Amino acid sequence: MSDSPFNIKHGYGTCYATWYARRKARELAGKYGFDGEDLAQEFALHLLCQWPLYDPSKAKPTTFIQNVVDTKVTELIRNRCRQRRDFRRERRLSQAVDELEFGKLDGVRGQPDVSDQSLVELRSDCGDIFERLSAEHREIAELLKENTPEAVARQLGIPRTTIWRRMDELREHFERAGYSHA
Repeated sequence: MSDSPFNIKHGYGTCYATWYARRKARELAGKYGFDGEDLAQEFALHLLCQWPLYDPSKAKPTTFIQNVVDTKVTELIRNRCRQRRDFRRERRLSQAVDELEFGKLDGVRGQPDVSDQSLVELRSDCGDIFERLSAEHREIAELLKENTPEAVARQLGIPRTTIWRRMDELREHFERAGYSHA
């Protein structure tokens, strides 16, 4: 994009649109694992498609460029997170316990075979871990046994991000006790 249609110079003599698209692409590549070069080109193409909508009476060209690229960044991040958050992969803990009791976790259906001794040890360890939790963490952990994180957030009247942060803290408690998800 050396012959940029935007004709807006940046401090280093490059086009502002090119510089901003590359900057945002590098940020996403580092944080979310995207391919930086492909993203920079995608941002530039998106910006070229949106450029006819630019109205100089409403904003400076740099502001328009930032808004268009930032909107595309938000869309990409939202789509990436949405893929990870597939509702079909969520199960309540009580559902897993029911499946265990009714023989659905028998190693035949792709689930690991769990011995009775391992289950007793797990329940005992979980009880010990729960006793060491704060009242706030214990309440969330108990609710998560029966509900999805979104349902717990609604029930407690707190943001979902707070629930996810508390879940990370709960995970740390279990990892310190020797239960790693890896």
